[in-house]
Amino acid sequence: MAQVNWKTVKDIDGYEIYRSTNAKTGFKKIKTVSQKTKSYTDYLLGVKTYYYKVRAYKKVNGKTIYGSFSQVQSCKTKK
Repeated sequence: MAQVNWKTVKDIDGYEIYRSTNAKTGFKKIKTVSQKTKSYTDYLLGVKTYYYKVRAYKKVNGKTIYGSFSQVQSCKTKK
């Protein structure tokens, strides 16, 4: 299991959470959560190091505007 935490941003619609097994490449979106959420628990199988990053988004006139990605967080899962 891995837990990702972030500081909340005001006046947004939600956050997108991305995961990879490489600290620099290969990130894929794994979850979209509401603006009130400030952490996500990822239940993983096996022992491995995973890397996460988060970005905020807001819908404006039918378009989605994205914020910058957070710094990459690493988490080594355990049995």
